[in-house]
Amino acid sequence: VNAKNPDENDDKCFDLIHEKVADLSGALDVDTPIAFLVLLNDVNKYAEEQRKKVVSMEEFQAIAGRLKMERQILEAALVFFNKMSVWMYVPSVLPGAVFVDPQMPLDSINRIVQYSFRVGGGAISGLAASECRLWKEGVVSSEMLKGEEFRGCFVRGLFEAGDALKLFEKLYIVAPLNEREFIMPAMLQTVAEKDMERYVPAPSEHVSPLFLHFHMSRIAKGVFCSTHTCMRSKYGWTTAYTMVKSKIVPACLFRNAVRLQHPTKAVEITLLHALKHFEVHLDASQPDLPIICPEIRDMLMDAVDSAASAFRFKNSRASVAFQCPCSPDDVHTATLNDAHSNLICTLTGKNNRGGLTPAQGVWLGPQTAPVAESATTSLSTSEPVSSLTDPPSLSSPSSRMAETSRLRRWTQKVRSLFSSSSSTTPSHQHLSAPPSRMDALRKESSSTAECSSPQDGSLGEEDLVEITDQLMDLDQSDIYNLGLVLGLAHRRVVDLRQNSGSNLAFLDAVVLHWLQRDDHVKEVSWAALVKALRHQRLGHTGIATSIAEKYGTQL
Repeated sequence: VNAKNPDENDDKCFDLIHEKVADLSGALDVDTPIAFLVLLNDVNKYAEEQRKKVVSMEEFQAIAGRLKMERQILEAALVFFNKMSVWMYVPSVLPGAVFVDPQMPLDSINRIVQYSFRVGGGAISGLAASECRLWKEGVVSSEMLKGEEFRGCFVRGLFEAGDALKLFEKLYIVAPLNEREFIMPAMLQTVAEKDMERYVPAPSEHVSPLFLHFHMSRIAKGVFCSTHTCMRSKYGWTTAYTMVKSKIVPACLFRNAVRLQHPTKAVEITLLHALKHFEVHLDASQPDLPIICPEIRDMLMDAVDSAASAFRFKNSRASVAFQCPCSPDDVHTATLNDAHSNLICTLTGKNNRGGLTPAQGVWLGPQTAPVAESATTSLSTSEPVSSLTDPPSLSSPSSRMAETSRLRRWTQKVRSLFSSSSSTTPSHQHLSAPPSRMDALRKESSSTAECSSPQDGSLGEEDLVEITDQLMDLDQSDIYNLGLVLGLAHRRVVDLRQNSGSNLAFLDAVVLHWLQRDDHVKEVSWAALVKALRHQRLGHTGIATSIAEKYGTQL
């Protein structure tokens, strides 16, 4: 094709290429190189003909060779389609294989879990007592997976039992117990909610239970089990044991409740899975609670993010929270306000408690008084405020860990300032948080307007921060589709994406143009936003439901 001086035949060829690329791209909502699309088409066609769900790297290279595709381009295509969840490519674990059907490993997990339930229910006979015990305790090994019942789960030479356990460990589905055995929390039995209380430590006046609140109607399936696994494999926590009738048994080891032992300290935590939150109960006998509690909080927040990232779960962001006292019979959460000084009920959106108690504040750091002017100056000059308060980019899979690490650095900085001071302060007073992104953007969007919506439900530029705070879980593709569904022109959304330095900046820009009613925008309200989030191009019903409940939208 002569691209510089095309004739009529060249134009027809261009039209044909455009038509073929449009057919290949299908539902892909991101810009995709033509070479990648051609490879995708040829590989999927080959896999369908050969009835394969996993294709070897040699077969990929052969197909790429016929397309005259270089090895670097092939590698880039594999990484690209893995990120898009079209294929599964994990070279650190399986360098010689690609799952052209990403559902295959998950089907293997389901097969294993179903078998363990049958063993636990007594439906499998002929197993040794020791093997039955291992299945019931969630223990699995490559030898156990080589049985006849799992033959269809693996592919000889490409994806065998040992490879599966390595992949499952990478995805935080299993955690190693020793050189041969792994624990898979999804195989454990479930404890009834009414029986959970018997595994909860006695209440303490020194430390309150920590809640992790999820901004969705239900927590994504598997997040709790993977969080449990991540605490083991990433941070070294182990099963806590107790003595029952002269036998050493796990203190609490269930699919939805577990008691874990700290790897180096005499600290145990009990994790419970509720409908919309996790509960964290800590042994209160430790003198260094202001130090150990924030560390445990950071580990848990990172474990939740790691679990969500491994399976690309959306809307699985968790926030630090505590039990709300407004309705003792209905256990629900109260999240922290921007200044980390008050609790806001997640059901009513109101401050039902006032300031944090010392037993709650211990999860956030030392209980100190508000920062004096001299201390604030010292903090600002030693480390830029922006490095402590600006939110991390949500495009990073470790965004939550970055955020909690930043909070920890800020807490340590303030602790060092006050430890060098000779003055003492009341233990019930609290440290004000550094300036937040909300404060900065409020000044940008409106210097006079209040951050509350009019009575008719319409929204304005002064609501920019409040809106974007509800949409933090959206990735770049989601933001792109949100802009289109809300009524922004395609060209505008593409330009905003290209000119934004981060997902957050892209989100702010899209929402701002929507609030300004640019292009084809018809309605600017919470109801319109909820409807857009539930559109088939996004399908974020969890976020939509959360917004509808919070702002009284009836859609």
